Amino acid sequence: MGCICSMIRKRNGFDDSVYLDAPLTDPQKRKLNETWALLSIEIEKKGTRMFKLLFHKNPFIKNLFPFRNLDGDELESDPSFVAHAHRFMNTLGQVMHNLDRYKEIVAPQLVELGRRHANFIGFKPNYFNHFEEAMMDVFSEDLGPIVFDVKAVEAWRVVFRFILIELKRGFTLALRDRGKQMRECCEQQYLQYQREQQLKELRQKQQQIEEMQKIQQQLKRLEAQQEQKMRDIKEEQLEMDILIHNEQMEKLEMEKRQFTSSSSQMTSTNS
Repeated sequence: MGCICSMIRKRNGFDDSVYLDAPLTDPQKRKLNETWALLSIEIEKKGTRMFKLLFHKNPFIKNLFPFRNLDGDELESDPSFVAHAHRFMNTLGQVMHNLDRYKEIVAPQLVELGRRHANFIGFKPNYFNHFEEAMMDVFSEDLGPIVFDVKAVEAWRVVFRFILIELKRGFTLALRDRGKQMRECCEQQYLQYQREQQLKELRQKQQQIEEMQKIQQQLKRLEAQQEQKMRDIKEEQLEMDILIHNEQMEKLEMEKRQFTSSSSQMTSTNS
């Protein structure tokens, strides 16, 4: 209701609140058909004039479109500008061709058109109000005050109220969906971040395990080297002990022979 209520204001002595959801009366339908029979002549040119008037009065809106830097003939011949003007006027034509069921038939097209405007960065839903004012100015200029009288204005206000409400509905839905997509994207990114962190922690733990295994292997190699050194030392010590023992035995054997020789000499002398 907030968006709709913001649309209620006085225009040309009329209270627009009566047009927000009011059904078209038969006299209004007749008035619309009478004026549309005149307005639908060269309707594409009217769409071009409407957008040029819109951009002239509201240059900040033009700056949101790809053709922001074009003017005059360059603007009128720009495919993007022409397509935009034709799309809007074709939608208006769909409303007029289905006055008895325009809400059911045309509302989806308007909602989709409103969604597209959410792609223009900086576009605000209240900017749609300026479309109506520009269109009404073109209609008034082409038809004059006698044909485009109070009753015609009232009837067209009802139509444009419907168009604006559906455009804003589509714009709001697009923003809501985009917000939902952004939330889902953020959630996915967060889950991806968590997975990456978990993988990172697992890799770090694996690296720590591998480093511990390397250290253990190095310790085992050092222990094996130490044991080998101890064995080598023991073997060297054993060889040294054997050598010393042999030397001692040889010395004792020599001393024994010397003693035996001395004893023999003494015995021989005594005899």
